[in-house]
Amino acid sequence: EIPRVTGVQTCALPICKIAIVNPEMPLVGADESYSLNVSSGLISIAAPSPWGVMHALTSLGQLLNTTAHPTTILPMVVTDAPAYKHRGLMLDPARNFLPIGLLQKVIRGLSLLKLNVLHLDLINAPSFPFVAPSHPEFAEHGSYPGMNYTAADLHALVGYGVRYGVLVLLEVDTPGHSFSWGLARPELTTCDKLEHQRGKNCPEPPCGYMDMKSKAALNATIDVISDVMDLYGGTDFEGLLGKHVPVHLGADEVSDWCFGEEHTKGLFRKWVGGLKEATAARKRPTVTWMESWSAMGAPLTPAASTLQFWGNAGLWPDRKALEEQRAQMQSALDAGFPVLYSNASEWYLDCGAGNFLNGDTSWCDPYKSWQVVLAGDPRRHVAEAQQHLVVGGEICLWGEQTDPQNLEQKLWQRAAAVAERLWAPAEALAGCQMPVDLPLSGCWKTAQDRQIGRASCRERV
Repeated sequence: EIPRVTGVQTCALPICKIAIVNPEMPLVGADESYSLNVSSGLISIAAPSPWGVMHALTSLGQLLNTTAHPTTILPMVVTDAPAYKHRGLMLDPARNFLPIGLLQKVIRGLSLLKLNVLHLDLINAPSFPFVAPSHPEFAEHGSYPGMNYTAADLHALVGYGVRYGVLVLLEVDTPGHSFSWGLARPELTTCDKLEHQRGKNCPEPPCGYMDMKSKAALNATIDVISDVMDLYGGTDFEGLLGKHVPVHLGADEVSDWCFGEEHTKGLFRKWVGGLKEATAARKRPTVTWMESWSAMGAPLTPAASTLQFWGNAGLWPDRKALEEQRAQMQSALDAGFPVLYSNASEWYLDCGAGNFLNGDTSWCDPYKSWQVVLAGDPRRHVAEAQQHLVVGGEICLWGEQTDPQNLEQKLWQRAAAVAERLWAPAEALAGCQMPVDLPLSGCWKTAQDRQIGRASCRERV
């Protein structure tokens, strides 16, 4: 866990000194670099922040020869820093509920891999598992029986994540993917009847939209988002996380089938604008999926908005589609937006398991192996002057066919691969590009050796 220490002091190891330049530096946006020096029986750690110290201690644990008696470590100096600020995993408890104990285990694993964000798609079409204090009726009618999170549960989970250097980022996705809201308040949703569960309106049932023409629907959404922002309240959390923790507004996959081609974009812009007013009033930045701006023109500004890019793997590897993806991301960079990389062609871990709706292939085939994940370079094709705008990325494990029984099997090897990509400098991964030639050599051989070494992560979590 993160050591809350000040200045310079000894640590629990026999001969150890820790120096922290700014012990009060909050996690969000922190400098996570560190130096680790082992020489003449002395272990010393220096870092700008306590989060860097945590990473140093993680590295130290990995470098110890625990099979020797007594435990030994060779003299060495390690100077290390992540390549990206935001290094995350997205999970989807709205489609298949994930208990708190499992989420805590995931947080511990992310910390061992030096990943620092757990993004939860908290509310989506299939269920509403958050017992929102302002509107408990949504979970009462919209969650799976007995499968929900109270505000106290999530507040504690946020605190648990902070102890391990992991931000728990919560998403409330509207105006699409909102079927579950209407189970309690049918007047707030539209295009969600049985006859609407097919065609262009509904690529994956159950489908339905928040009624973007309804002031009551907007107010209820703002209430729930305010409840989510409240989960980060308190002086302890503000000190550890910072005062400007982002909230994820979703805002993806809105077609014009429901509201009409003439009206959809205008209604959408007004909807997102209303949500942004509420988050701005509390000085909270937001994350949205990229098409909210690139396709729909949401009123977002780079100073307070981050765009999450997922591309369109359904067309992979069509060359025209790849160029369209590239152009979409480039337009966001040209406008100055910070970008999170989650390209489905490389970083969607649920792909390749078949289509659960009709038994056909999955929309984003094939399966994304750890090699594909590692080869996914967020700054590929990005000009050097704009590379700082690509602030990080997330692998995504959507929940249609992922539950507590198989989540870890799908996750850890590939989480280790994305951890390497998001931490290591680009030159350290030179040559790790698809396709992979056999026998393995160069970057691929050393990467495989590290993957084998990290296989114990799941056992130790």
